[in-house]
Amino acid sequence: MKKLFLSLLVIFSFCFSLFAQSHFSTVWSGNGLDHMNFYVINATINGADMESGDEIGVFDGGVCVGVGVLSGGAYVSIAASNDDPDSPATDGYQVGHTASYRLWDASTGVEITNVSPSYISGDGTFAIGATSSVDLSGTATNTAPVVSNIPGETIVEGGSFGTIDLDNYVDDPYTADEDISWTYSGNSELSVSISSGRVATISTPGSDWYGSETLTFTATDDDASPLSDSDAATFTVNGVNDPPVVGNIPNQEITKAESFITINLDAYVQDDETDDDDISWTYSGNTDLDVSI
Repeated sequence: MKKLFLSLLVIFSFCFSLFAQSHFSTVWSGNGLDHMNFYVINATINGADMESGDEIGVFDGGVCVGVGVLSGGAYVSIAASNDDPDSPATDGYQVGHTASYRLWDASTGVEITNVSPSYISGDGTFAIGATSSVDLSGTATNTAPVVSNIPGETIVEGGSFGTIDLDNYVDDPYTADEDISWTYSGNSELSVSISSGRVATISTPGSDWYGSETLTFTATDDDASPLSDSDAATFTVNGVNDPPVVGNIPNQEITKAESFITINLDAYVQDDETDDDDISWTYSGNTDLDVSI
């Protein structure tokens, strides 16, 4: 936010009023007609100085009749052109109407329409050949941060997700990255942490875990009435077919004429990815013993 401090009035320069303007455009072109001159002595947005490259538009209702561009700390002089009576279109101010003002904050790309004038001389009433000197105070309305395009990621079981620099996925013209607070939601198995530097780390519950979860990241500004925006991203771990783990099948020892007891093989196998009914069993090593499954 910015302010232009203007300590001296100098001779109005029509060329300067058109120099380098990029946002506001007047309804008239060329030299204009029956100018009224505006000298902006001080201009602020939310109490902060406007800067070089910012713009001030002079309006008659919704019609832009004059534009000034701040440059190098000099005050701004703006020529407003009268409506041409020989043209059917409205191409300038109407005598007797009162000027209004709009400000353009070039660094944030925001137009401010809530602008209060304080007149040093004149009263802003449009008149041919008249002059008004004015201080302008603009108030920009807080806007919510915009969060977008946070990337999801797909990895294979046992892998790791990359970190996410959340600063790269939020835009807020009035709040610095370090003043935005981040929260997350949507996780049940995945772990999420956000560092003081606003870097998110997503972790799986274990090397054998696989599945998918959609996480929502929310950015909140530090305004007195804070505003927020969110974006969702999906994080997926594709499962890898791990071999079943077989162990602790008990040995048996019997006397002649006794029978071995049966073995419930399901009790001795672990496979998180395959149901017991879908596991096939084979055997080997027997010479005289008969085995059936």
